Amino acid sequence: MKRLIYKILSLLLISIGLYFPEMAQAKDNHIDDIATSEGEVIYQFQYNYDEIYKLLGITAKEYDEYWKQGLSIAEMAEKQGIARGNCMNIL
Repeated sequence: MKRLIYKILSLLLISIGLYFPEMAQAKDNHIDDIATSEGEVIYQFQYNYDEIYKLLGITAKEYDEYWKQGLSIAEMAEKQGIARGNCMNIL
């Protein structure tokens, strides 16, 4: 029985040892996918625009017009009379 346990543990350790380099390499490849050639990591964030329109009380067309003017979402909120501290109360 002891021999069986030793064999199982040995196989487990060997398989972990063989699998670990592949796991580390896969992690490095993922970082390469999201990094630029200069090494800068690019983060992506997706807005829920329907919620933003609802929060600001504007239409998609109005939002696009504000965006073309170079306004941030915070600036759009100020234009709509929403103070920065009040946004959390609305949500």
